[in-house]
Amino acid sequence: MTVDNDIMKDLNDAFSKECNDVFMYLKEADKIRRKVKNGEKLAKKFEELSKEELRHADRIAMEIVRLGGNAKWEFTLPEPDDSLRNILRLHLKRNPRLTCFIINYPKR
Repeated sequence: MTVDNDIMKDLNDAFSKECNDVFMYLKEADKIRRKVKNGEKLAKKFEELSKEELRHADRIAMEIVRLGGNAKWEFTLPEPDDSLRNILRLHLKRNPRLTCFIINYPKR
């Protein structure tokens, strides 16, 4: 099967993004555990999101292979950000389900 190079590039870009997000969510879960009093539930939510990203990456990789390509991951380290406010702002924009979780997170 011949696939347009732009399509394969877009799929590999999506694959790389999903893979990088796996590590970003894990890093942020660790930061939440260290900085948020009683933040275990929120940290676990970030770990769940990491697992979701891994499943997304797996699906994209399978599609790339099905189309005759090779999944290529261009690893980039997550940008360090010590501000929990910035981390939460980023995810409030990107993930509506996390927004609902954060809004309903118990205030202690």
